[in-house]
Order: sequence, then structure tokens, then C-alpha cells
Amino acid sequence: MARAMAELLESREQLLATFFFSRSDPSRNHIKSIIATLAYNITLSVPDSRPLIAATIERDPHIFHRPFVCQLKKLVFEPLQQLSLQGVSCPTVVIIDGLDECLNHDERKILLRAISIATAQYSAPLKFVITSRPEVSIARIFNATPVNEVCTQHSLDNEPDSIRDMPYFTISTNCSRSVTCDLRCSLGQVFIADKVVQIWQLFQRAGEDSGVLDCFGRNCGRDL
Repeated sequence: MARAMAELLESREQLLATFFFSRSDPSRNHIKSIIATLAYNITLSVPDSRPLIAATIERDPHIFHRPFVCQLKKLVFEPLQQLSLQGVSCPTVVIIDGLDECLNHDERKILLRAISIATAQYSAPLKFVITSRPEVSIARIFNATPVNEVCTQHSLDNEPDSIRDMPYFTISTNCSRSVTCDLRCSLGQVFIADKVVQIWQLFQRAGEDSGVLDCFGRNCGRDL
């Protein structure tokens, strides 16, 4: 589903960057490579960001060994905020898929806390979509500070033959409206396309302001 959404957003020139966790891939089952991946994606999506990100790395060659939140601020939020202040138009959506496939539970918390902290501190027009199976440990992170301070939760109703147990979370510093979406589709080729469109419509309504972190939890196969 996240890949289908990424393709949809890319076709609309709204996709900034992606990262896909994979439990079986030792290069993608932790958070150590996320910032480098996102920063590289950003330079491809927004060429004007290249000199800013390159300058940050040149000033601090050890930046990728700094605390995760520091990397996120310096290589993602600060360059995009600077470009925004200069009037440069940029895609706004970052997709991080399969949080539950990050093997280190502490790293899951570090990731979500860092995004929440940076979102609250910067005015960069960024929206994060994060997918995950609804594990108890991940739900606890959303219910804890600082994530819960900018978190609004939404339930997605479903039928037995659609995606089961899919909680929907919106994290935003500015979001002023709560949205509930009823997704009643059967599995199949049309199901994927329709659901991605409906989820994206919900995402747009819930995240009209900048600084949105959305999380979809699901109990379904990763191939969706």
C-alpha cells in the first residue's frame, strides 16, 4: 500500500522522500540509514537542496554519527525550512513504511520522538506518512510524550474481507480537524487503487497545515 501511495504522490509531484523498512534486509531493519536515504531522496526531489545538504556534511563530516534527532534537523528540516523561507516550492510528503519491521524497539521510539520534536520546532512544510502493523509497543509510543502531544487518532472502519484492524493516527502541531474515513472495499486490483486514493484524500484533509505525521497500522500482508 505504501508503495502504491508513493507512486500516486510521485505522479502528482508531491512525494519528497521514502524509506522502506525490511525485517530481512540488514541494511533496512534499523534506523541508521534512514537520514542518509531521506537526504539523498530530497536532493533528487529538490535540486536546490543539494548545496545546503552538502555544506552541512562538509562542515560536519561526522554528522551521520550524531544523535538521530540532530541528523534529522540538520539534513532534513533545516534545509527545507531555509528553502521554504526563500520561496522555493518543494514536495512535502515523506513516506516511511513498515515501522514494525525495524527490529530494535528502542529505535522505533527514537524515530517517532525525533520526528515529533523536529515537527514542533520547525516550520518546514513536511508531512510524514508512516505505516506499521498495530503492535502494542508502537501504540504505546504514540500514547507517550512527546508524540501524544501532537497526535490525533482516527479509526478506519472495515469489513472482514478488507484490511483488518487498521488504526489511523494523525500527528500534527497545527491540525485543527478530526477526520474519520470509512474504507469499505474488497481485496483485489481495484481495492488497492481505491483505498490509496481514499487514504490520500483523508490525509490531505487531516493535514491541511504543515507538520503532519500520519501512521497507518495494519494486520495484513506487506505486499498490500
